[in-house]
Amino acid sequence: MSFEIVQKCGGLPLAIVAIGGLLSTKDKNMFEWRKVSQNLRMELERNVHLTDIMKILSLSYDDLPHHLKSCMLYFGIYPEDYTIKRKRLTRQWMAEGFVKNEEKRPLEEVSEEYLIELIQRSLINVSVVGFDGKVRSCQIHDVLHEVIIRKMKDLSFCHLIHKDDEQVTIDVTRRFSIAAISNNDDLRNTSNSGIRAIFVFDKGELPTHFMDGLSVKFKLLKVLDFENSLLNSIPDNMGNLFHLRYLNLSHTKVTILPRSIGNLVNLETLDLRQTKVHELPKEINKLTKLRLLPVYYRRYEGHYDMLNFTTGVQLQEGIGCLKSLQKLYFLEADHGGVDLFRELKMLT
Repeated sequence: MSFEIVQKCGGLPLAIVAIGGLLSTKDKNMFEWRKVSQNLRMELERNVHLTDIMKILSLSYDDLPHHLKSCMLYFGIYPEDYTIKRKRLTRQWMAEGFVKNEEKRPLEEVSEEYLIELIQRSLINVSVVGFDGKVRSCQIHDVLHEVIIRKMKDLSFCHLIHKDDEQVTIDVTRRFSIAAISNNDDLRNTSNSGIRAIFVFDKGELPTHFMDGLSVKFKLLKVLDFENSLLNSIPDNMGNLFHLRYLNLSHTKVTILPRSIGNLVNLETLDLRQTKVHELPKEINKLTKLRLLPVYYRRYEGHYDMLNFTTGVQLQEGIGCLKSLQKLYFLEADHGGVDLFRELKMLT
């Protein structure tokens, strides 16, 4: 039976690895392996527009349990050959509600298990492993990326916006992945209030109409990711995004947060790494669901052990109100003094 399955893979290494990952999740008996072989044969006979390797990878996706399919589709949101940081990815999964809330287990731990299972199925390639043995970054093969994009389009999971993007109906999509925005009218013209997530990969300057229209057109946003984009400022009306859970401003040119940030009462992650935000407004203390607040500017990013090169953030009185806060780094310890440390002790 194993020889028969390998034959169906046509000697293609990537296909054999993918099928091997699929079989690793099955019971080691003839019934399960025969079922995989039959499914593989049916997949190869249909979808004539796909190459054999794409059909096999498609089967590997179709075999995923329901809760992992949405997680896998997320890799299509990122550009081809993009190296994705584990924390960035899993926090987005959590914000979208993809990660099951298991009793007495942190969501971070459950989400990392999801990623490990996708790796064990040979669908995800590990790029970097940390000193603690945990995956730090990962990516997917370009052929699998193409398969995932086809799945995304079929399911209206995400609409990819490019420079020469064709005009399509986007009323049913739930996410935008923006590779180029300046000359594209999709976002200017759309009134889609059902969008749940927006990712900006465009390296150009973001037009004013886009930023000003965010909180007007996309009131149901849960995830908003500007990492590494040319974002200079946050509009005052950003606080109207009541449902926002994840806001990534890292590696942007943002220097000030508007006071309306305090209205984002459902916000769980506020990523301000490598920004020059030196002081947080006191309204930040209203974010009682905020769990993760990385905020610093490091002049030499390679020197992780040299705190002398790192500028932290100044906090206002009332930080003790952030009862859900789990991670906060870095603080300017000379601002607030004893009172600051007294409030930090109130955090559990």
